[in-house]
Amino acid sequence: MRTHPVWSTLGFLNHAGFLLTAWLYCLSPIQILAAQPKAHIAKNNSVQSKELPNLQLKLPAEKDKVVDDAWIDSIQRGMTFSIDATARWVDQFFGDPRAFDDQPAIAGEGAKAIGRLSAGQVWDEFDGLKPTANFSSRFYLPHMGNKLSAIFGRFNAEEFLTGDDSARLPLVRSTTADDDWLVGVGFDPIIRDHQRLSLGAGFRKGLAFDPYLRARYLVQRGVTERSQVRWQSVAFWQINDGLGVSQRLDYEIGMGQRFLGRWSGRGTYAERTEGIRWRSSASIFYLHSENRAYATEAWILGESDKDVAVVDYGMRGIYRTRYLREWFFIEGWVGTHWPREQIAQERNPQWIVGFQFEILFGQPIIQRSRLRF
Repeated sequence: MRTHPVWSTLGFLNHAGFLLTAWLYCLSPIQILAAQPKAHIAKNNSVQSKELPNLQLKLPAEKDKVVDDAWIDSIQRGMTFSIDATARWVDQFFGDPRAFDDQPAIAGEGAKAIGRLSAGQVWDEFDGLKPTANFSSRFYLPHMGNKLSAIFGRFNAEEFLTGDDSARLPLVRSTTADDDWLVGVGFDPIIRDHQRLSLGAGFRKGLAFDPYLRARYLVQRGVTERSQVRWQSVAFWQINDGLGVSQRLDYEIGMGQRFLGRWSGRGTYAERTEGIRWRSSASIFYLHSENRAYATEAWILGESDKDVAVVDYGMRGIYRTRYLREWFFIEGWVGTHWPREQIAQERNPQWIVGFQFEILFGQPIIQRSRLRF
């Protein structure tokens, strides 16, 4: 990343204000209400025999069951599907970094330690063959209701700070630095189902002791019975980029019984970035079973003030499955992209192929309860 020798404080505030004004005042959270008479329980148990994680529904009291069967059946069909539960399951199954930060809001259900270890190979027609390895862990300390935690690992620290990290290998070409060792502490003063506030500080680059500070606010709102938005705002400071802000918006929608669609838009501005560093992606997930899923995604990314504003765009297909153990995953993908880093370069399609093995540890990692659709 190139840096400018002098940056105007006024210019920084203007760009930061531009990002912050994108804040959405979304609708109130979806209230998941459902009712189901005992006569239907045996029938529905066959649906949830083996497939996907379950959203537990509270049955109505006996005195409230004097209801027309046709009406209550329509309520059951409409409300049993939970877009939030499905999105969280997808995050956990595919190792999305949002699941890494998804500390349960219910007291007493917090994890003691969670993390992942992955290794693999990526062949890019543009960059050649490269090995990949990532390790990230979070240890929740037994104080203040699991709100205090320690973080340790080797991953893309700059993208971790801005909330723009991707756990599934650096397939999407990034304008940020390579992976670094990072040690830090986090404090979560607000932990709710649809609202979270996290504060963090630590060091990156191992013994180089490159300090960082980060504050992250996450809010989630339902739009319809089958769609929701998740908004993340991050303020950070580090030596490389200086003071900066980052915004991320995800829109998720359930399509049928086993499909989840997701669009993500992200923007970051810091004192030493070349304009606004941005990225947009669209994904469709097919939840084949509790042990297997498919995905396809397309992306575009760039930096607004660079000589080449659009650094890369492309698409890929992904296959991910458990193997032998519920915590051991194998993932493979194939796709193509159109990178360009310099004005003199031509933008040509380049093939990309990769695979990785991943171990998840800690609880809760993948909820084993069933989700009815």
